[in-house]
Amino acid sequence: MINSEQLQMTFVRARNYLESNKEIVNSLNVFPVPDGDTGTNMSLTMKSAIKNLENSKINTCADVTKAISDGALMGARGNSGVILSQILRGFYLGSKESVTLDVETIKDCFVNAYKVAYKSVIKPTEGTILTVIREMGEFAEANYTNYDDQIEFCREILKEGFRSLEKTPEILPILKEAEVVDAGGRGLMYLLEGALGDEIVEIKNNYEFNKPARIEHLAAQQDEDIKFGYCTEFMVTSDSEEYEILRDKLASIGDSLIVVKGDNIIKVHVHTNHPGQAIEWALEFGPLHDLKIDNMRRQHNHLHHTDKEVAEAKHSEEVKEHKKYGFISISTGEGIDEIFKSMGVDEIITGGQTMNPSTEDILNAVEKINADDIFVSQIIVI
Repeated sequence: MINSEQLQMTFVRARNYLESNKEIVNSLNVFPVPDGDTGTNMSLTMKSAIKNLENSKINTCADVTKAISDGALMGARGNSGVILSQILRGFYLGSKESVTLDVETIKDCFVNAYKVAYKSVIKPTEGTILTVIREMGEFAEANYTNYDDQIEFCREILKEGFRSLEKTPEILPILKEAEVVDAGGRGLMYLLEGALGDEIVEIKNNYEFNKPARIEHLAAQQDEDIKFGYCTEFMVTSDSEEYEILRDKLASIGDSLIVVKGDNIIKVHVHTNHPGQAIEWALEFGPLHDLKIDNMRRQHNHLHHTDKEVAEAKHSEEVKEHKKYGFISISTGEGIDEIFKSMGVDEIITGGQTMNPSTEDILNAVEKINADDIFVSQIIVI
């Protein structure tokens, strides 16, 4: 049996592992909008979930999943974050009567997870995180009677998840075009890998998922290809059970729509060209908070240029001219940096107040200089 203390640590490991790999998830992000934030949004959602867990009184596994579910919904960011919050709500619904977790309860968690997640999305798209959680849930439901050990059962569920993730490019053409697996699905698998910890090493090595050729793919994407330009998110304080009315209205002005009900709140995520109208309709249900509106066309444009600049910088580093002497200086701040730059210093390391950078910082700077002899200087200004 998995007890509440073990389950708490499981969620903490999951959050930490996703946080460590969120940039990889960001690099896979091409659907529904190539704005490079799926990993960040999922990580922030989990951060909110863990914060709520840490502030909650815990006695049972149900207490753990309830705290995680509530925290994730309150802090859900982006399309992927809201879907993740609903997967976590499914975990809670599958375990809400449980003091500990056995194989059957784990099965119930995964089955509820995919059902709640699908229900939350107005137009579910296959080849995404939804497909991955559904196929894991279906595997769990069909095979749980074959297992007595919870960890072994979870390992087999995760194997099914990786098989599902590997197929996402064959289901969703935009993924195949970009030569990537689904970002949300990859983020979910990072969470579950982290949850199992060392138990997953054998599985992980059997599946390799390449990062996308992001620059080439984003270059082909134009701002006008983004049909609805504003990612609009907010919470409505409301105990109304008629939130479907709001959902139906919002469906008429956007896509990527998710409207979910929690305890006295309605969480809304929509891509639209009319965020003001979305807000006006929501105000009919109650006061708003945690309002966020992002211009996705600007995000996409910034991401494309950033990736291009990184590639150009990398190319520049590769062709640096060889010279006899190179110079590295340890600096106290931006003002001194400018002086060093004017003197022709090759690399500048910020030393901070202690003027004591790490050995790794110095070695990294050395590796960037193509010279026979490299001098490291430290000037202290009094």
